[in-house]
Amino acid sequence: MMGRRLLLTAAVSLLSGCSSVNWTHPDSADSMLPQRHERRTEAMVREFEARRNAVQMDAARAALDRGDPVESEQMLRSILQRDAAHRDARLLLAEVLLLSGRRPEAFTQLEHALREHDGDPQVYHAMAVLLDASGRPQEAQSFHEQAIELNPDFIVYASAHEAVRNAVKGADSIGPGPEGPDPTAGLAPAAAQALRQAREALAQGDLDSALASLQAAVAADPHNPRSRVRAAVLALEYNHPETAADLLEPAAAEFPASVAVHRTLGTAYYRLADYASAEAALRRALALNQSDRISRLLLGFTLEKRAELDENRRSHGGTSPEDRL
Repeated sequence: MMGRRLLLTAAVSLLSGCSSVNWTHPDSADSMLPQRHERRTEAMVREFEARRNAVQMDAARAALDRGDPVESEQMLRSILQRDAAHRDARLLLAEVLLLSGRRPEAFTQLEHALREHDGDPQVYHAMAVLLDASGRPQEAQSFHEQAIELNPDFIVYASAHEAVRNAVKGADSIGPGPEGPDPTAGLAPAAAQALRQAREALAQGDLDSALASLQAAVAADPHNPRSRVRAAVLALEYNHPETAADLLEPAAAEFPASVAVHRTLGTAYYRLADYASAEAALRRALALNQSDRISRLLLGFTLEKRAELDENRRSHGGTSPEDRL
């Protein structure tokens, strides 16, 4: 009897401790495996797609940099087909379309980006650049302001594109800009003084004296590409692109690694309607610095003008102004 009671006590004690033991049913554990496997598979697919997108983005940028917008566009559309919300692919595609002279399509891409990434300063900045390139500065200013409000660093880009737009439009929209940076900074004193004299002469319409002063500025600081660039920019400000080109053509050979020299020479050629030479100079600037967005914007202007001339030539069967240069 006593033995039976002891056995019952032991059984009760064992049962009372069952709550601390994990009695997972084998069928329950097996039922979780498909879910875990599915989550791991989804994570692996996302990682694979992210890597594939990154590789194709690099390939698209490389194609654009070597002057192959068709291949670049194919890569970007492939990314967007898989991921319609891929911001960088959308923005670069808009840039490719602008450079290809397909401005309405570029606007469509940026409108998509604005819907998908509202509040993203890079998207607002990209729209501002496209509006600048389309001759709509007032609308562009609104997007510049929104980009700056979202990220104050974008004020640098807004100022740069304002300067480019003015340079392309001509001297009637450009002034000396008393609040801007000192254009003679970083130059030899004699070169700086000669540039100040050149500005005074240009303001008075004395082109002969101005040209002599511009040449004196270059001669006073001959090993500094800045002296050539500053002299050429001054000539552009007062609507003398031929003088700017004359100053910079020798500099392009003397300072082949200067982005500013090639970019400014490209601007001068653009103002002279020599779009083939402008394209060549701007492509050299981009070859030296692939991230130089000002040169890329100017190249967009240039390619669009060339496309317009080609269309006019086909329509009228005549020669373009570029052909007569």
